[in-house]
Amino acid sequence: MTQDGPAPIAGRYEPGRRLGGGSGTEVGTARDTHLDRTVALKVLRPEARADAAALERLRRAAQETGALRGHGIVDVYDWEADADSAYLAMEFVDGGTLGDTLRSHGPLAPERALSLATATAGTLEQIHRAGSVHGGITPDAVLISRDGWSKLTTLRGGQAPATDPEDARLLAGYCSPEVLRGGPVDASADVWALGVTLYETLTGVRPFEGADAAAIAASVQRDVPVPPSQRVAGVPFVLDGVVLRLLSRDPATRIADAATARAELAKAAAGIAAPATVANPVAAGAAAAGATQAMPPVASATAAAPPVAAIVDDGDGGGRKWLVPTVIGLLVVVAALVVFALLSGGSNKKNGPQVTVPAVVGLRRQEALTKLDNAGLSATEVFEPNENFGKDLVFAQAPAAGKKVSENSVIVIKVSSGPTTTTSSSTTSTSTSSTTSSTSTTTTSTSTTTTTTTIAPTTTT
Repeated sequence: MTQDGPAPIAGRYEPGRRLGGGSGTEVGTARDTHLDRTVALKVLRPEARADAAALERLRRAAQETGALRGHGIVDVYDWEADADSAYLAMEFVDGGTLGDTLRSHGPLAPERALSLATATAGTLEQIHRAGSVHGGITPDAVLISRDGWSKLTTLRGGQAPATDPEDARLLAGYCSPEVLRGGPVDASADVWALGVTLYETLTGVRPFEGADAAAIAASVQRDVPVPPSQRVAGVPFVLDGVVLRLLSRDPATRIADAATARAELAKAAAGIAAPATVANPVAAGAAAAGATQAMPPVASATAAAPPVAAIVDDGDGGGRKWLVPTVIGLLVVVAALVVFALLSGGSNKKNGPQVTVPAVVGLRRQEALTKLDNAGLSATEVFEPNENFGKDLVFAQAPAAGKKVSENSVIVIKVSSGPTTTTSSSTTSTSTSSTTSSTSTTTTSTSTTTTTTTIAPTTTT
């Protein structure tokens, strides 16, 4: 009897359709002929099987993922890692990935985005508690079934070199500043990647972009992301603080771990579910006045989700309507109080040393940061164009000066990026970059400063 198609892998797995892949791997469906079921099969390409480090990563991914059975991550059924046969057979989630959804249908409604991010944070909490690191959190690592539940792909099993420049470019945006400087992929790096993934889920774009891996790495080290509520109409203002704290370059002000991230995301989800929650009233007032925003909206936050992934708008009835300008002044005050409560984690309660918020409006950004630090407070920065304040000057703060808050509370400051007439093509420096894909080392030079970065890639499924 003549067999059609490729021979079964390991004499057992009949290859099906391709699902994805990465540096040195291919991932697809396969039929397990021994148990008559469909699995997802990750196979090392022949050239990768000669690499002892690649075999070790596959072994570690199989064993560490297999030990986490039932914790929001795919089950591992079978694996082999040697020069003749190197594969990992795992649970097949019949649906798609969050990345597929974003590419085909744009950003999700805030409630759904927070639901997925909270579930992912909970899974990361379990992974970290077991002493492991996922190391590959991206939208393509979040698998979503047809019924709407989600799971993460297998752990990466260690850092692997980026062998393709485009892979390196895409992956650089999910790497924390410490990883790009050559540090290890640890639990904090997972939390950072969760923040990037949530930002992309809310807005449809990554917070850090560039023409190549070097440009993206430079953006991660230098830029403060545009708040999600300024990119997409309908994203509640109160989410900006949570997202920007996940993406704080300073580990001291970043959300520290997956457990804290899960709690903060759950709190934010409860907040936006309340009937009194409104979208960003400042942005609403600017839209009513016909003002030009720093970054125009790229999509609607309530875009329909694809049937294949069963990601739907969970009954929110469509996009929120902007409130009439006559109540904008009152809503600014209410929104400032709500975002302060979320950012400080309830620190406005009288349960710790109280400090007075200093006045920083009108100060230069660094002066404001120093003044807040000296007062025992932290800061989250939001950069926006402003006609009345010069570049790098603080033009708004929340809570207001004179308020009593708990020590170590987070203060939101808005910093002028210059007048709205300034175009994105205006630059003050010239950057050159070069990428060496075989070693995954990227060097970026801006003016006279040289930063060496290591891009740690991820895998799909």
